Amino acid sequence: MSYGSPDWQDWVLDEEKSLPLLEHAYKVGNGLSEQIVGKALKKFNIPRSKVVILSKCYFGCVPGEQPPVSEMSINDGKMVNQVGLSRKHILDAVENSVERLGTYIDVLQIHRLDRETSREEIMKALNDVVDSGKVRYIGASSVCYLSGHPDQIRSLM
Repeated sequence: MSYGSPDWQDWVLDEEKSLPLLEHAYKVGNGLSEQIVGKALKKFNIPRSKVVILSKCYFGCVPGEQPPVSEMSINDGKMVNQVGLSRKHILDAVENSVERLGTYIDVLQIHRLDRETSREEIMKALNDVVDSGKVRYIGASSVCYLSGHPDQIRSLM
C-alpha cells in the first residue's frame, strides 16, 4: 500500500484518502484484515512475489470481536493460551494467519517481549515457523531496547 504524495506517482493516496483506510483496518482488526488481503490477492490475481506481508504475534485474537487491548493481553478467560510468545501461541498465531491469508507471511514480528516465556523457547518457535516455510523472516516491534539488546539476541542464536 502506498500512502504519501500523488505528486510522486498518481496512484499514491494522499493523507486525506489514506487515513480513513487505515482507521477502517484498525477497527476491523482481529484477523479480518488478513482475510481481506488474502481475498484481494486472489480476486485481483496479484502476483505473490509483488507483495510483502507482515504480521505480528503476542496479543490474542477473538474472530468477530474487538475486545479492548487490556483484555487481549491477559492470558485468561477468552484469551487463555492465546496471549504471549509461548511456543503454542506462536505456532497457533502463524497457523491462523496463514489460513486467513491463504499464503505465507514474509515477516513475522513479535509485538511485545513476553517475560513469562524463556527467550530460548521464543527463538526456537520463531526458528521453527521459518523452517516450516510459513514465515520467511522474523523481527520485533515495541520491544524496549534493553530487553532486546543485540548482544542478548546474538547470545540466543
